[in-house]
Formats: sequence, C-alpha cells, structure tokens
Amino acid sequence: GIMKNFLIILIILFQSSFAYAHSPLKSIIPKDGVVLNKAPVEIKVYFKLSAKLLKVTLNKFEGNEVKLSKEPLMKNSKNHSIPLPLLKPGIYNFKWRAMSEDGHIIKGKSNFKLE
Repeated sequence: GIMKNFLIILIILFQSSFAYAHSPLKSIIPKDGVVLNKAPVEIKVYFKLSAKLLKVTLNKFEGNEVKLSKEPLMKNSKNHSIPLPLLKPGIYNFKWRAMSEDGHIIKGKSNFKLE
C-alpha cells in the first residue's frame, strides 16, 4: 500500500544521502590509467568531504614497493598530497585507505605508467 511505498522511498533517500556522507573520492592525480613521460613529483588525492588518509602504498609492477612519506597521513583534509621519490619508468599501482568524517573506512587504487 501507500505506507509501504512511502517507507521504500524513505529508505532510498536515506541510503543516497548516507552514501554521499562517505566522502567519496573526487579525483586522483596522476589519473587512473594515464601514461606519463615525466615522473610525477607527488600524488594528489582529492575527496568531496574531509577525510584522513590512513595508509598509502605505491608498488612498481614486477618491482618493489616505493617508500612513501608517512607525513601526509592522519591529516583531516579534502586535499592530500603525497610526495614521491624520483620514479623510474614502469607501471605503478597506488593504493589508499582513508577514514571519512563519519568514521567509515574508504579505499581505492589507481595505476599509472611512466615511460
């Protein structure tokens, strides 16, 4: 009946506004899948709302983990910058894990190629 439909609409509205509160990723630079001919000096992570980066890793495909500074971690911000050492040509996999303002863990990854 009408009450059941009303409840379903309320649940949908609540879920969509709640999902938005999880501070999803706005963008990441270098963009996922990009091919670069110049080594990036940093990775930039932009969130729609403030979030704290808990962990960041950068691995070279068929190579070692790249040592990243822990300095950008645990700062509450929409914009994060992770300084990079000088990267050699190859394919890199960047993974991040963060905590949104509402306490939820969010994570993601992106890859880029340096020629």
